[in-house]
Amino acid sequence: MQIFELWSTIKKSIMRHHVVPILTISLIHFTLFPMNNIIHEQGFVPVPGGQVWFQKSYTKESEHKAPLLIVHGGPGVSHHYLSNLTALATERPIILYDQLGSGASKPTNPDNSSWVLPRFVEELGAVIAHHKLQGFHLMGHSWGGALVGTYALQCPQGIKTLTLASPLLSTKRFAEDAKELLKTLPAEVQAIIEHHEKAGTTDSKEYLDAAQVFYDHFLCRTKLPKDPNQTFNFDVYLTMWGPSEFTVTGNLLDFDILAKLHELEMPVLITAGRFDEVRPETMEYASSRIKKATLAIFEKSAHRSHEEEQELYVQTLKDFLNNHEKS
Repeated sequence: MQIFELWSTIKKSIMRHHVVPILTISLIHFTLFPMNNIIHEQGFVPVPGGQVWFQKSYTKESEHKAPLLIVHGGPGVSHHYLSNLTALATERPIILYDQLGSGASKPTNPDNSSWVLPRFVEELGAVIAHHKLQGFHLMGHSWGGALVGTYALQCPQGIKTLTLASPLLSTKRFAEDAKELLKTLPAEVQAIIEHHEKAGTTDSKEYLDAAQVFYDHFLCRTKLPKDPNQTFNFDVYLTMWGPSEFTVTGNLLDFDILAKLHELEMPVLITAGRFDEVRPETMEYASSRIKKATLAIFEKSAHRSHEEEQELYVQTLKDFLNNHEKS
């Protein structure tokens, strides 16, 4: 789960229409953009409910290695905040895509009936099938962790490794952790949040400003440059999650795969920041339930470790993938 640097835009949009416009582009079946020897293929994949945009990045030397498919968080956020991980394209193909309702993807009928976990799992399967992935690495961040975790439990065939980056694994546990983190904020911030949640005025500027204090502590503690291409569809987020990271009212309310993690047979890397809204204690518990788990806690970051500690994160991920290349 994450809202990221788009929050100032989101606040204005919530108060107006509860929707942030989504970037749209014309249909591209296949394009190549060579840059620094990295080739970027872009196009669309037909999925239930529309078409999702993808990008596959690789070099001539790396294109035959086992690919890494990366699934973004949100729900409703586009892939752009994970683009720095294409630095690994010199090692292996990196595939990113915008989930339906996010970024450049194109829903056929963009109504709330599409924003449910089973359809997103089916969508992920369609992306995997389109790229004919067999013997590949799978990674999901935040809500993307819930998505890839669910998929790996249902369809483990062909997955060499699974990386759960600051993942949502249990909504109940996530909400409990968020409430504990809220208690560490200034009393006046807590009072504002409590007041507006009881009053049902979570679209007010005062509530959104108070929520920003939480995000500055537990989502991203570093002032990172804003990506003008990053988009956020609050309608998807509100339908599936709720008005904020710490208040869950959407259809993911009962999501929980913690009790099933022991069924995962592939090597699993779990990552989190020391100050993550996905608390390290919860990640330690999750790791203890997985047979072949590796846990990496990044000491200087929150929910965006892959950006706040990019060099260390990329090296950690690179080493994990290379160590299990023959899995």
